[in-house]
Amino acid sequence: MEKTERDRVFELLKQIVAGLGRALGSNCELVLHDFSRTEDSIIAIENNSVTGRQVGDGLDELSFHLLQRDPNPPDLFNYRGRRNGKILRSSSILIRDDSGKPYGALGVNIDITALLSAHTVLGNLTMIEEPTVEETFERSVSEVLEKYIQEGIKQIGKDPLAMDKAEKIRLLKYLDSKDAFLIRYSIDRMTNVLNISRYTLYTYLDEARQDSPTKLKTA
Repeated sequence: MEKTERDRVFELLKQIVAGLGRALGSNCELVLHDFSRTEDSIIAIENNSVTGRQVGDGLDELSFHLLQRDPNPPDLFNYRGRRNGKILRSSSILIRDDSGKPYGALGVNIDITALLSAHTVLGNLTMIEEPTVEETFERSVSEVLEKYIQEGIKQIGKDPLAMDKAEKIRLLKYLDSKDAFLIRYSIDRMTNVLNISRYTLYTYLDEARQDSPTKLKTA
């Protein structure tokens, strides 16, 4: 099968990821995402001890939201990230087609934990621009969904099986505000969490959306 332009771009970037990974050392992770593969978007990664992710892992929360909420998201440079107690200086450079639509991303995550400890001496090397986002580097979209579910349950402060109807609707409204129902298996997951039928879940979700902006069709 003849290789497409995207195939050739990804092949080149895989070589760049491998080469820069060796050149920059173990504290600098380079990761290549293919957005056409939501569940296993990472197609190349070097120095993965920085975040613990690996080839075959999926989109993290930041990438998921950039793609869902902005048809033309910007490149991001020098924002703060965290993973496993480490403080990271991160950048995400989007790979775009001729129309400007992103179909992949090259991420750079530098572990600056030790440098920040010596900030008075190495301040210029540890500069972090004021972030508008903070990334937590989930390994898959399912991990993103579970994070949202636990955040919602914590806000309500009650086990899902003990929630009344109003509380269940509040939980669904919170998840909807995070675009969680764009994840294809989110409906089945929430029917299990709340121990309700799909019909009941859709009914509750409709009620949750009555006072909320119109959402995209659920998965």
